[in-house]
Amino acid sequence: EPEILEDFNKLVQREDPDIITGYNIDGYDMPLLEERMKFNKVRFSIGRDYISPRRIMDQYWRLHGRVIDDTWWEVRKVLHPKHETLNYVSNMLLNEGKEDVNRLDIENEWKNRRDDVIKYCIKDARLALLIYRKIRILDRNLYLSTVSMLPLDDVTNGGTSTYVDSLLIRRADRENIGVPMSSSKFSNDTYAGGYVHTMDPGLYDMIVVLDFKSMYPSMIIKYNICFTTLSPEGTIVAPNGARFLDPGVKKGIIPDLLEQLMKNRDEVKKQMKEDKSNHDYLDGLQAAIKVLMNTFYGVLGTSFYRFTNREISSAITAYARNTITSIIADLDKSGNKVIYGDTDSIFIESGKKTLDEAIEYGNRLSSDISRKENLVLEFEKIMDPLFSHGAKKRYAGKIVYPPSSAGEILVRGYETRRTDSFDLQSEALSTVFDLILSRDVEGAKQYAEDLVKEVATGKIDTSKLVISRSVKNFSTYKNAGSMANVNAAKKLIDAGETFIPGMKVSWIVTDAGKTPQAVEPFIDGRKFTHTPDYVYYSKRLQETLNRVLESLDKEIAVFKNPQSKITDAFEEKPKKRDIEDFFK
Repeated sequence: EPEILEDFNKLVQREDPDIITGYNIDGYDMPLLEERMKFNKVRFSIGRDYISPRRIMDQYWRLHGRVIDDTWWEVRKVLHPKHETLNYVSNMLLNEGKEDVNRLDIENEWKNRRDDVIKYCIKDARLALLIYRKIRILDRNLYLSTVSMLPLDDVTNGGTSTYVDSLLIRRADRENIGVPMSSSKFSNDTYAGGYVHTMDPGLYDMIVVLDFKSMYPSMIIKYNICFTTLSPEGTIVAPNGARFLDPGVKKGIIPDLLEQLMKNRDEVKKQMKEDKSNHDYLDGLQAAIKVLMNTFYGVLGTSFYRFTNREISSAITAYARNTITSIIADLDKSGNKVIYGDTDSIFIESGKKTLDEAIEYGNRLSSDISRKENLVLEFEKIMDPLFSHGAKKRYAGKIVYPPSSAGEILVRGYETRRTDSFDLQSEALSTVFDLILSRDVEGAKQYAEDLVKEVATGKIDTSKLVISRSVKNFSTYKNAGSMANVNAAKKLIDAGETFIPGMKVSWIVTDAGKTPQAVEPFIDGRKFTHTPDYVYYSKRLQETLNRVLESLDKEIAVFKNPQSKITDAFEEKPKKRDIEDFFK
């Protein structure tokens, strides 16, 4: 073993890679290599300066001269797949799976099928590299590195506040402004977020969608919002009472940075149209600038950032709410029917009979409002028709403009976009939306009714009933024993499978009537030998589809009391989410 480990060190030094990746190397390969190196008294010398990798705050590995970037973690962040196994993800992205070797009996496999095991290991490494390239992780991180002026390692492994720090601290230093230490105090203080204008349930025709260009950055620029301009002597008074100095007195660092970033993005987008040969690179660059711009508001509203100030973040959202509500009120007064608004978008029923008339109407509104508000309100799309059952942030529409997106079905807020839904649930909702948006409401009802009956009799592919959910360390749950995802994870461990806190676990409900709910883990690529609780799934399916159908008076009633025992058993209590959740 010492010789193998020494040869591994030599291999890395000889090949001299910039990036070291693999699938779950962060939680398995690197810790195991470190442990075996120590045991065999071999120096783990794979850095460019022959220094060993270091584990930083139990979150990532740092290695001098190279970046360690786990493909598994990147897949989780970028794709949010239903299953996170290498076999599932490689089949999904590459149409290629792992070799057929039983890793739970690897010693006998090595004894009897040595060449196959070698092929298995090599292919695992190759698949991880192909996935890493396929989802263009390195490209994305290089773009962010360029616009944030950070080393690649910091972008790969750092948080979003690191991007903002890089720009703000440089600027503050040049202007002789003191920079506070990072905050370690967490606060539960909350403030009002974005405005949501509720939509009545129903089908709507020729809906024009107007979208604010970079809503929160625009508010920061327009009202000179910054920690350097927050002052009792300020003449710009926010709706929450915060006061900011006029730009003529003092231009804020953050508004100035954002203004420059916005100009840079516009310039890059202009170059995209002119320089077709570099279109992909420029597109990635403008997307990275957009990410960075939107990060400023996010970190200002968290409780642990060095420049955090809830008075400032509250002022930003208050200005945004006032702006959008004022625009909606003006539109209503002038006879335009606003049916929905969501933080930075406004949906207006145009009342037009033809697409050309609706396009002209959208362009005119966009131009008039942008000029009046001194902001950019873009004419984004037209949907015809648009459906909602009346809940906040839930709608589905068929895009008819712009031409590049015409024919697409846009769904927001429903289970078609949630990875903790079972596939049949998502597929059924998509089909119901397709029928409704084709104005075949009766067909949607009939389809839903037939499908619920079919599932109740067990005439369905079992793999379409899989539910997936991330599982934290068991000790973090108060009632771990009652939670389906935790019990599924425990059964995986008992079966000899790998479990790492934070990973996604998949299962099928076999008896929803038991307490706790009986579940069996589902492993992609392996035959499921248990019998699903088909009645549970059909009832849950009926409840899901009825949330859509009942608003059109087309509710189905295969089961008279579908909600009796179908509560999902993988969350302790419904958790109210706020901005903190996106930065932890």
